[in-house]
Amino acid sequence: MLSQDAKRQLDVGIEKYQSKFRGEVFAKEMAERHTRRQTAFAFFQNRELLLKVTFESLAASIKKLWFLRGWKNHDWFIENTLKLNKENYGKLIKALDALLFLETDIKERITNFSETTNGLGLAGISEMLYLNDPAKYPLFNAKPNNLLKGLGLNLREQLPRGKKRDDAELYSAFMTTYDEILGYVKSKAPEIDSFDKLDALFWMTDQYEIEPSGESNTGHAEEKLIVVKMGTEKEFDVVTMIWKSHKIASFGFDFIKGYSPEKHGGYNFRKLREIGMTAGASDGQIKKIASYVGIFASASIGDWVLAYHKGKVYAYGTVSKKYFSLSEASGWEHALGVEWNWLESPIELKEGFPSLYRSVIINSSVNTVKKKSALDQFRSLIGVDKSEIDLDNESSETSQILSIEEVADSCFVEAGFLQDLITSFMEPDGKRQIILDGSPGTGKTFVAQKLAEFLCNQSDKKRGEWKLVPCHGGMTFEQMFQGLLPNEQGNLRIQKGLFVDFCEKAESNPDSQYVIILDEMNRSNIPQVFGPLLYLLEYLGDAEINLPFDGESLSLPENLLIIGTMNSQDRSTGLVDFAFRRRFLHFNFSPDAALLSRWLKARYPSEGSPGVDHEEVIRVFNALNDRLRSHDPGFQVGHSYFMTHYPLTESGLERLWETEILPLLSEKFYHEREIVEREFTLTSLRRRTDSSAEELIRKRV
Repeated sequence: MLSQDAKRQLDVGIEKYQSKFRGEVFAKEMAERHTRRQTAFAFFQNRELLLKVTFESLAASIKKLWFLRGWKNHDWFIENTLKLNKENYGKLIKALDALLFLETDIKERITNFSETTNGLGLAGISEMLYLNDPAKYPLFNAKPNNLLKGLGLNLREQLPRGKKRDDAELYSAFMTTYDEILGYVKSKAPEIDSFDKLDALFWMTDQYEIEPSGESNTGHAEEKLIVVKMGTEKEFDVVTMIWKSHKIASFGFDFIKGYSPEKHGGYNFRKLREIGMTAGASDGQIKKIASYVGIFASASIGDWVLAYHKGKVYAYGTVSKKYFSLSEASGWEHALGVEWNWLESPIELKEGFPSLYRSVIINSSVNTVKKKSALDQFRSLIGVDKSEIDLDNESSETSQILSIEEVADSCFVEAGFLQDLITSFMEPDGKRQIILDGSPGTGKTFVAQKLAEFLCNQSDKKRGEWKLVPCHGGMTFEQMFQGLLPNEQGNLRIQKGLFVDFCEKAESNPDSQYVIILDEMNRSNIPQVFGPLLYLLEYLGDAEINLPFDGESLSLPENLLIIGTMNSQDRSTGLVDFAFRRRFLHFNFSPDAALLSRWLKARYPSEGSPGVDHEEVIRVFNALNDRLRSHDPGFQVGHSYFMTHYPLTESGLERLWETEILPLLSEKFYHEREIVEREFTLTSLRRRTDSSAEELIRKRV
């Protein structure tokens, strides 16, 4: 049965699918791609063609299957794992015939076919079934598997004891679960009525927000933890030997052979794409590997590195040498030098370090952990106390109390603007709640967090606390205020919502300041989720409401401040009614060339900058927004898009354009794509030399 959390997360995916009918179009494109593949693999649907297919044709077709893209030696796989050779060819054809065309139980067919091979995995078997009938057999690979885990559905854990490695049992459970998910999704969105469209929904929802309560206190902007996976089961021993002997962490893929960090300047998306396309890699594969290269290229000496495999940590260390290529580590040549600490026994993450486990389990060979709770658990795992690590934004009793000028500098905004904002909503008898609204990418959430941290660490108060709550379409009144949840005996118990819990904390510590950030408020159903706040905010300090299940009263403590953020270009902004809006002070955030210029000068000083042309970046930023305003005065791209973790060199700008700006513009001009192709190429915007960057900045200011 799907849990309530799983259903709420699916609701978020459905909302994303339905936005501007993008999901329907995407599903159609996926269906067309499936049709092309079914034409290319016709013998999987036609028994007569299968029985006539030649050994050479079958081997050539097998090499083109999706599940084989990650293999470095296709011939070895076909010969040894699939056992497709001239002697065994007839036997394999019979096994394929039985798998695809018999009407017996699916578990029996998968078991028999698997025994004919030398351990062919479920990704390969399910793709063959899928090519036979995509309406009947869904694909089971890393994408749906990880998404199911994100929904709290670990299929292996649900299997009977002794069946957890049984692919036939697993696929049967997967089909049952997919049917249940499709039934739920179809009841909410009738247009999503097939596995193809369900796959489209999943592919559009790369990561669900599993923890709606967000993170208390502050994140860790300066500390970095890079997680590198140690390959597959068969590669594990080889990878371990390479990493130990060469003191590296590394990755490698066949289709980027020829790409070198030394030759191509660390990160060069244009060259990566050129090499990948020549090798026949898909756009998705190229962008995924580009993200790995980007993480390695941006690593600094001293950054933490974690060696991870199958739910366990085998080693940790710090970067000792920046991104380089190691020819002796064929297949794993993209490397970071690492001063390793290899553990005598690997540490299982799932039980003792759940937040860290959730951060590293994602389907990526290389990823960066940023979540505060996960970083805290990592430090606990390696035995490092928080106080031993000097972090600029670590919030503690002994934290240095920053001045308003220092906070403004960290946000690259004017100190006067920040002071006006604070004064406006903290003055006596004034509203103690504000909303920061504006275009996407203008730093609303970042400033809100810095502001909350400053307010909770005032010199005349004990340290307070702040909490960020990411709002979304699946959020409910019960999550925010009060609901009923089953206990271990199956009986219902009263559960306090996160807003009520935070109010009680503030009330019990009246000498400290408490701040709650409601991020992207307008993405939630405001009347349904925040209804009681209308009354409480109107009569601050004098009003109270009765909670629905225990009759306890709730009022807003005087030491609680509320900061909301809203994306003014989101289609749901207009649904926020006037009654709710008038209870908040509103501050607008707009794209700011002057702020971007300050950030560039701080991040890349003119002396020693890694090829970053400040004027060109500002010119492109302003030219982009000038052209956008000519089409829609209300649509702009915020400066935060240009405040990247990688340098905005020539190739860095191309990477930004390909991976962030063009997808945003393609969505905006979905029905007028020729506009994007005609007016928003990076080359055309770079030609704008009619005025200097400084003049353009003055225009904006």
